[in-house]
Amino acid sequence: MGGSFLIILFIKSLLRNCYCCSDTPYHSTKVQMKNLIGSILLFTFFCSILYSQESIEVHSGWNMIGGITTMPASGLRSIPPDIIISGFYGFSTGGYAMQDSIIQGKGYWVKASHDGRLLPQNKPPVVPYNPFPSNQDTGVYQPLTLHWSCYDPDGDTLTYNVFFGTDYPPTTQISSHQSETSISRSGLTSNTTYYWQVQALENNYLSESPIWSFTTAVQGGAGCPSLIVYENKTYHIGQIGTQCWFKENLDIGTQIMSNDSATDNIIIEKYCYNDDPANCTSYGGLYKWIEAMQYSANDGEAGICPTGSHIPMLTDITTLIATVSDNGNNLKAIGEGAGSGSGTNTSGFSALLAGYMASWGTSYNLHYYTYFWTSSQYESTSPFAMILNGIDSNISTLYFDRTFGYFGVRCILD
Repeated sequence: MGGSFLIILFIKSLLRNCYCCSDTPYHSTKVQMKNLIGSILLFTFFCSILYSQESIEVHSGWNMIGGITTMPASGLRSIPPDIIISGFYGFSTGGYAMQDSIIQGKGYWVKASHDGRLLPQNKPPVVPYNPFPSNQDTGVYQPLTLHWSCYDPDGDTLTYNVFFGTDYPPTTQISSHQSETSISRSGLTSNTTYYWQVQALENNYLSESPIWSFTTAVQGGAGCPSLIVYENKTYHIGQIGTQCWFKENLDIGTQIMSNDSATDNIIIEKYCYNDDPANCTSYGGLYKWIEAMQYSANDGEAGICPTGSHIPMLTDITTLIATVSDNGNNLKAIGEGAGSGSGTNTSGFSALLAGYMASWGTSYNLHYYTYFWTSSQYESTSPFAMILNGIDSNISTLYFDRTFGYFGVRCILD
């Protein structure tokens, strides 16, 4: 702010000394030209402060300005519009002449009819990007909310038109000049490919996204999809009584090592049993409870589960246990456990004995136990987990300190 103030004072002094009441950008006398050239050289020393600003202040009459960036002279606009009533005069061999380009690091004379500001020419919005569902996703569960990202290089406010349908290209406009970068869809046909496109608008500018597509999931009983594609992995869905459960533990996020701690950032962080990524692939990731909840402690939170599903509440687990007649073997995949703890998987839950990792970094109980987080807590301090083992058919629900260790996450549809 102080640098800008000094420059304004300097320009005012320069204008008084160099052109006074003249109607021309400079006087022809040698003395005035010498003073002017010296002032120009001094002015360029201050220009670097101006370059970092997004606009240049001008006043009624002749002004000396520095270029924001190198650009065509026609690449500047004014606020208010059309207040510039001269060309841009820059010093060249033999004197001053009107310039076609504004070069960064040089000074220019320009005349304004009113006070105002010069800014770079307005730019169109960027092309909308980062769609959700991802382009060509399959097994997409509904209802769903379409998302995209977009911004304006000048920071101007954008609105959006959205086109959607089964035709390629989509011709049905489902939204006009909305401000949000999302829109909900429901009642879509099972196992059908839909196409959608977003237009970003700002004044007279329009940027159009590519045409994106996704295919809805095959619907099973009671409206459950048979599978969901989430973060480029396929999860199968099975109906157990009135509930629809994922058949696999989640395996999303970036692996961190056992001696690291998951933190509240924009990255979903997971552990793998014995720090071996192959175990994440086979058994799913292991998650710190608050990371799995995405740093919310609300019962029934979606957390890291995909849209339309959530981390099970204790009541979800209670319902599941009742549905399988309190027999953990019905939840375990065939081949998991032995003797009286052998899995039959009559429910289709397909649990694997994935073990867990303690908070001090040691992994335990692979092939012997498995632990599933819930979103419910005991006295708002200790989350519950469902536990299965390989030696009998028991199903346990115990609560643990939040910092005890890292368990698996099995999602349930809303």
